[in-house]
Amino acid sequence: MSFSYLKLQLKLPSNNMLSFVRTFRQAQRSTGPKSQMGEFRVLQLTQSKGSRSGPMKKRGKPKFKEVPPPRYLRMSTDQDWTNVWPTAATFKQSVVPLPITQGYVSSDNENKGLPVEKYANAELMKIPNFFHLTPNHIKKHCAEIKKYCTPWPEELNSDEACEYYLPIQITTHDYLTSTPSIRDSRARVVKFNFKLTQLEFDEHSRDKFIRLAGQRYNTDTDELTLVADKCPYRKQNYDYAQYLLTALYFESWKTENWEQDKTKNDWQTYYWDKSPSRTRLLDILKVAEKDPSSVDSKSVLEHNKKLVERYRTSITRVQDEGVENELKNLTDYKNDIIVFMSSSELDKLVSTKYGWHVSFDKEFDSQWKPFSRPRVRQLMEFVPLMMRYLHVWYKLKKEKRRSHIDFFNPISLQQIYGAPIGGLGCGTIGRGFKGEFCRYQLVPGLYEFYTVEANTFTVCIRRRHATVYCQVLITNRLRKKGLNSWNSAFPKENGYYQALYPQSWTTYDLPGQNVRLLCKQLSPFIPNDYKDSSLPVASFVWYIENLNDEPVEVSIMFTWQAGSASNEFLCKDISHESIHISKDDISATGISIKQTLRDMNLEYCIMGKKEPDNIITTRTNFNVESEIEGRNVWLDLTDDGRLTEIESQSPRIATLNSASCVCITTTVEPKSIKVSEFALAWHMPKIKFGYGSKIYTKWYTKFFDQETLNGTVLCLHTMNNRLTWEEAINKWQQPVLDDSLLPDWYKSALFNESYFIADGGSIWLDVNDDTALPEHIRNWGRFGYLEGHEYRMMNTYDVHFYASFALIQLWPQLELSIQHDYATSIICEKLESRAYLFCGQSGQRKTLHSVPHDLGDPDEEPWLLINAYIVHDTADWKDLGLKYVLQVYRDFIYTQNKQFLIDLWPTIKLVMNRVKTQDTDGDGIVDNGGFADQTYDAWAATGASAYCGGLHIAALRASMEMAQIMDDTSSIDEYEVWLKLAKKSYSEKLWNGEYYSYDSSSSIHCNSIMSDQLAGFWYLRLCGHKYEDFEKDRVDSTLNKIFKTNVMQFGNGKLGAVNGMTKAGQLEIVSMQSEEVWTGVTYGLSSTMIMEDFKHEAFLTSEGIYNTCYNIAGLAFQTPEALTREARFRSCGYMRPLSIWAIQKAIELSRLEANSNKNQI
Repeated sequence: MSFSYLKLQLKLPSNNMLSFVRTFRQAQRSTGPKSQMGEFRVLQLTQSKGSRSGPMKKRGKPKFKEVPPPRYLRMSTDQDWTNVWPTAATFKQSVVPLPITQGYVSSDNENKGLPVEKYANAELMKIPNFFHLTPNHIKKHCAEIKKYCTPWPEELNSDEACEYYLPIQITTHDYLTSTPSIRDSRARVVKFNFKLTQLEFDEHSRDKFIRLAGQRYNTDTDELTLVADKCPYRKQNYDYAQYLLTALYFESWKTENWEQDKTKNDWQTYYWDKSPSRTRLLDILKVAEKDPSSVDSKSVLEHNKKLVERYRTSITRVQDEGVENELKNLTDYKNDIIVFMSSSELDKLVSTKYGWHVSFDKEFDSQWKPFSRPRVRQLMEFVPLMMRYLHVWYKLKKEKRRSHIDFFNPISLQQIYGAPIGGLGCGTIGRGFKGEFCRYQLVPGLYEFYTVEANTFTVCIRRRHATVYCQVLITNRLRKKGLNSWNSAFPKENGYYQALYPQSWTTYDLPGQNVRLLCKQLSPFIPNDYKDSSLPVASFVWYIENLNDEPVEVSIMFTWQAGSASNEFLCKDISHESIHISKDDISATGISIKQTLRDMNLEYCIMGKKEPDNIITTRTNFNVESEIEGRNVWLDLTDDGRLTEIESQSPRIATLNSASCVCITTTVEPKSIKVSEFALAWHMPKIKFGYGSKIYTKWYTKFFDQETLNGTVLCLHTMNNRLTWEEAINKWQQPVLDDSLLPDWYKSALFNESYFIADGGSIWLDVNDDTALPEHIRNWGRFGYLEGHEYRMMNTYDVHFYASFALIQLWPQLELSIQHDYATSIICEKLESRAYLFCGQSGQRKTLHSVPHDLGDPDEEPWLLINAYIVHDTADWKDLGLKYVLQVYRDFIYTQNKQFLIDLWPTIKLVMNRVKTQDTDGDGIVDNGGFADQTYDAWAATGASAYCGGLHIAALRASMEMAQIMDDTSSIDEYEVWLKLAKKSYSEKLWNGEYYSYDSSSSIHCNSIMSDQLAGFWYLRLCGHKYEDFEKDRVDSTLNKIFKTNVMQFGNGKLGAVNGMTKAGQLEIVSMQSEEVWTGVTYGLSSTMIMEDFKHEAFLTSEGIYNTCYNIAGLAFQTPEALTREARFRSCGYMRPLSIWAIQKAIELSRLEANSNKNQI
């Protein structure tokens, strides 16, 4: 067939071809037999029109099923989310019950300016999510993985233990990226980090190791860091770092021949202990002694501790720092040499070497913070409480009043405090160790935690009629407008502080002046003194030493501002005046600032003591917020070292920002010391509390003519009696300080912790006119102090149980006064109903015959509205009644005041009758109710408990002893039977062979090791009892167990005794309080150890508390209730640490017992 023919056939189909096509199309619709369909088979999908029969039905609209609502709307709120979203998956909006948005909105017009919601949100589907990694998911995963894990080693039960056994910290990083490759070059880096002290070295090997390590060693932290990153794989870098560390270590122990020739110039650092400078210094100091041949090096160094330390620091800086800060270091070294060669006598004016020593440049551990929230597992039980508390807190805030416990705003840590000033019950003012005046408690029981910049001292030095130096003596820079032109920010390296409460000594080495200052601060805090110990005064004696060869004129200016420390309390009617007075052979000049603070009259008075060779000048009423007025005062001082009073035709209006100052100017001859003395008084004779129901008179006013009593009288009284006070304080402290068997830290802790008796919001009232009160209270006054600076409740009894060892030994009449107050409250009831926060139920404010928790809130009306505590209904507490019995017994034993016991014996029987009702199973011991019904108010106990059971046995013994004294035979028989039953039950239910179990419940925490389980035995021992009710071997076993687990295993003796540990030696975390270290409980435990001849363990245990608070955490003079291993504290400035005086009592009693035993032998 030709091509043209084919082409024609394609263009013009033939009739046969058309017939074929037609046949094919018909065959598609054909339903006949195969013979009629040709060669194609037909797929019949629908009925053909031709085969249809009947009329054609009308096509209806399709029916669609109703779309169900999203799944998340039908989910149960308590469903198991791990079953809903078990693994990683793309985001499904119908499943996630959260209002999630995602996406960028370019303008407010787009989607109303809101990010796109989750429905059909492609952005949410693109990004990864973590709905498969919730805590419950992880918990399930961990439960499955745990089957294949080995138990955690028991030895690694603390961070310290981990650091000890596993000293090297190895750090690597893994990276997730969205690139095609999973590899990241940074993942190969391996870092080894450890402290050099964790390796064994001698002096040579350590020095060589540091040299070989070079910049990899950090001298400040003593840490070595090795980084390996050159090899391509992590394992190779790990092996190399390990090899490098091994090589460094063993190479450092090698001693090459040339190393034998190493001299002082080759030292890596300056070794003071073997330096020739130390040897020469010792020789010079020995020559200065009266009998050089009889003194050893150690005593010489101790006697000249400050001078030696200062010289050591300066020469070490010169040797080690090289050109860095070279000029400054050489200048300091020169000044120190001048001081040393000038034979400074200033340090010898400090009457004791003991106390808390700290330099101005001391850096405390910044990790310590207030406790914020408990663990998640502990948090659930507090949620209802916090919801109810929020309602109370908000209501008080609207009324512009403070909550007596502010859980939401804990006091922030200020690592600044030194010894406060002021006596008992008169209001106190805190003083920072760097010179600032801070923490004011002038309104009764209410603290203001602020520093007043204007309240400060300033020094001015003049030579040859020209001012050469003028400096404010605080290390901070003044920021108020009127004060920022003053030369502040005293160099920190030039100041040193020592405190042995109630005295402190602050040394200032004025840079470049060859002049030294020593400020001795004193307030009358004198045991068994019931007059001067209540005065609102402080003495500041300045010793000025001139080490120059020419005389210098030195001016000390004392400035004070009106008002208090903040604007919280209304202050009005302010006036300033200058005062000149002579009386009793004393002349003085000063200023007085009068005002009304919260509707109470307050007068500040500063007086300078006039001497024949000094000049006192004043300047009153200048505005510290005015740049012009503030600069004028500064220029006035620097002009001639004196102040000039501004003459005005009309009296100037004084505002809250107004201040006045007093300046003492004296000439100091070469190589001599002069004294300038100031007295400060804050006189608030009459007070009222928050509700203002009654006006009270302070105790100290009864010793003066109230018509003429003012700040000037108080200042003159201070100047007249300062030397007498010093002698009385030294007489009180010297026996302890001279006791060579006591550690130095304890001597500091014992007296410095006593600050809280005065600076614990204490109030001492003259109530002699109130005939309704017991005679003892009328004679000795009504005394109260707060549970803590943050826990504003007066005389909290469950805490006073520990702290009262201070009052009963120092001011026993005040302790008896508190007991009389509680005895009066026991026979009263308050029918007022209120809701308690923990349970949410309502109850009486005070139940008849119950011991109240506290005597009220000073921001309400203490002594009238008792039981300010509203967390629990303390009528159900099991320890308060027992503690009342024990304290009354202890107070009688110490004072032998028979009338006291006669007055309170009826209340003892009432309380013991109420205690009997708290024994629900009739076994002789009180039963805890399954909630926190004792001083551990967040740590629940059920049934018989070691703590309350021990207190109960001790209280029964004390009741029996008092009944015998009172010749109450029926009570003796009752308590004797009761005591036998209680001892039997206590032993059977709680003794486990090593110690007393926490409680008798069936919970997994019932066998916890409580550090305070011997509290009842502790009281009996300190009352002279021995082992009538607690077996000696069990006491020793318990103390051993507590020391090994709660002290050593918990913190290696560096943090006191933790409240609770498990039997397996793990931290007990069932409650936030079980994992806390209570400072006062640790001191009480230590006193028990001393009585049982565990003296080494006792001092090691309690030293951890003192060292942590004073030298590490910066909590000096604000010792908190609780510390934790995570560098957290709770309730700073707390009452319970006063139990350190139980240690002193234990020392005295144990020595008496030892002497008695010797005499018997």
